[in-house]
Amino acid sequence: MVTLRRRAAQLAEEVRQLHAELERARRRHAVELEQARLEGTLRTARRVTHELRNVLAPVAGYGELLAIRCGGDEATLAERLKRSALEAAAFLAKLDAIERYREVEFAGELMLDLDAAARPRGG
Repeated sequence: MVTLRRRAAQLAEEVRQLHAELERARRRHAVELEQARLEGTLRTARRVTHELRNVLAPVAGYGELLAIRCGGDEATLAERLKRSALEAAAFLAKLDAIERYREVEFAGELMLDLDAAARPRGG
């Protein structure tokens, strides 16, 4: 009888250990899935930023040329066009530099904190 109770206790402990191991494996799997999802998102963002910067480069260039060739209000508008294209390209460069996910609350919602998520320039 003692042997059966001891064996039952051993089996109960083995079952408890198996449950704990299964739970650890589930958590690891969830982390791996989240990392894979984030990596895919980052790769997509990098591709999109690359393509958009390719489109913005001539916009900034043509804005600069127009500012040089025009005068008055037209030159001011062309300079604004150039500046806006360069600002958009700088924003896209931040997106391209994302290395980790950091959130910040904005208007009651959590969203990506781009400055905290991006690697520093030159890094």
